[in-house]
Amino acid sequence: MPDVTYYFNAYTVGVWTLPDNIVDGDIGTFGYTNAKKTAQTLTGNNCPGTDLGTITKVEIRRFAYGDGDDRIDITPVFTGGNGETHPTTPGTGPPGKWSPYIDITNDPNHPDWSLWSHIQTLDCIINSAPVAKGNTLYCAKVEIRVTTAWEPPISDIDVGSPPIDRPTSTAYDRTYVNKNNPANASGVLHTIQIYAAASMTGLRVGTFYATNGDTLKCRDSVLIGDVEAGSTRTFNGLSLTVVAGDYIGCYFATGFIEESASGYDGVWRIDGEYIDPNDEAEYTFGAGWAHSIYGYGDIEADIDVGADPIDRTTAAGSGFTRISKDNPANASGTLHTVKVWAEEQDIIGLIVGTFYLTNGNTLKCRDSELVGDVVAGAERTFTGLSINVQEGDYIGCYFTEGFIEYDTSGFAGVWYISGEYIDPGDEETYGFLDGDAFSLYGYGDIEAPPVGQPYISRVQRIAGMKTIGVNL
Repeated sequence: MPDVTYYFNAYTVGVWTLPDNIVDGDIGTFGYTNAKKTAQTLTGNNCPGTDLGTITKVEIRRFAYGDGDDRIDITPVFTGGNGETHPTTPGTGPPGKWSPYIDITNDPNHPDWSLWSHIQTLDCIINSAPVAKGNTLYCAKVEIRVTTAWEPPISDIDVGSPPIDRPTSTAYDRTYVNKNNPANASGVLHTIQIYAAASMTGLRVGTFYATNGDTLKCRDSVLIGDVEAGSTRTFNGLSLTVVAGDYIGCYFATGFIEESASGYDGVWRIDGEYIDPNDEAEYTFGAGWAHSIYGYGDIEADIDVGADPIDRTTAAGSGFTRISKDNPANASGTLHTVKVWAEEQDIIGLIVGTFYLTNGNTLKCRDSELVGDVVAGAERTFTGLSINVQEGDYIGCYFTEGFIEYDTSGFAGVWYISGEYIDPGDEETYGFLDGDAFSLYGYGDIEAPPVGQPYISRVQRIAGMKTIGVNL
C-alpha cells in the first residue's frame, strides 16, 4: 500500500499572525497566535490530481509547538461539509514536532474518495484551543498523507503475498517462509516489497524450496537492511536466484512484519536465522497465515531476439508484416515468451513469427504463432508459446487492428510489406527502413543437442557459484 504526501499551501483570509509561514511547505518557519479560539482556514493543497491508484486511506498531521499545554484542533473541510474536530497537543518548543497522523477517511461528510480531485478540494481548519491560561501556539505546516491500494507490478516472475497492512503482526529473530504464491518461473528477483508493522533492522530475504515435508532449504539470500514501518517499502537493484515453485522468506533482527492469521496458504517458521544459501532445517507450519513480503523479477533466458518492448516516440499501424533487424537471435531453440507494447489503441489479432534472409531484402518465415489481442498502454507479456527460432533469425509480426510503439531513428531498421506474410514458408521481398524499430521482443530456451555433446545452458548464480549445463 504505497503512500504519497501533500501539504496545505493556501489560505484566503489570514487569521493567525504570519499565515504565509504555515503554507510555504517549510517546517522552519512558523505562523502563530496568542489569541484564544482563533481558527485559521487553509484553503488549498499541492495535490495535482494525478490518479495514482485507488485511495484507501487519507490522513493529516501538523508540525507545531507551544509554550504551554494548549491544543491545536484540526478539522478537515470537505466539499460536503466539515469533518470531525481532532484535538492535538503540540507540547513545548522550539523546535516543533509532528503530531501522529490523524485518519480522516471516514470522518463525517467525507467523500467516497473515488477521485483524486477529492484530495485536491480538501481544506482544513486549525484552531487554537486554550488549556488553563492560554499561551502562544506556533504552526509551520499541515500535511496530507494518501494511501493507495497495492497492485502487483508487471513482471516475468512473482512470488509471495501482497505487501499490505494486515490485521496483526509477528515478531523478530525467526526465519519465516511464506507458502503463498510460489514462484511462477525461474530467473532472478530484482525487487522486494515489504510492509513492516514496526520498523525492522537487519532484514534478509531469501528463496527456499521444500526437500521433505516441512524441511526447507535456502537457495539464495540477500541482505536488505533496515525497513521503516507504516507503508509498503520497495527495495530494488537486487539479484536473488529463484526457481519455479520456490517460496520467499525472510529474517530480521528487530521489528515486526504485517501478518494475517487465517484465509491464506500458510507460513513456515523457525526460531533463529536459517537464511544463508544451503541452510536446511525443519520448520513449524502455520496454516492459514500470510506475511506482507513479495518479490518480482525477470526470467533468465538462453535466447532473446528483437527490440526492447518500451514506450517509443511514435506508432505504426495495422495491415503490414514488419520484421525487426534489431538484436537477431543469439542461439537456436524455442521462443516461449513474447513482450509487446501497443500504443493508445489495442492491437487485435497479433501474430508473431521468426524470419531469416534468403537473398538481399527477401525474407522467409520460419515459424509463427497467433498471440491474439494486446491491451494498449504498457508492456504486455505472453507466455506458453512455442515458436521455432534459429541463431541469426529476426522477429516479426502482423496484426489486423491497432498500433505498435515505434521509433524512426537510432536503431538497426525494420523490413516491411503490406499484407500478411507470416505463415511458415511465406517468402517475400520487403522494403527496408533504416534506423527504425518497434516494441516487440521474444525470449526462450536452447534446445539440447544429442546426448554426449556438451553445451552451455543458461547461467545462473546459485549459492554464489556459477553453473553450466552438460548433456551427458
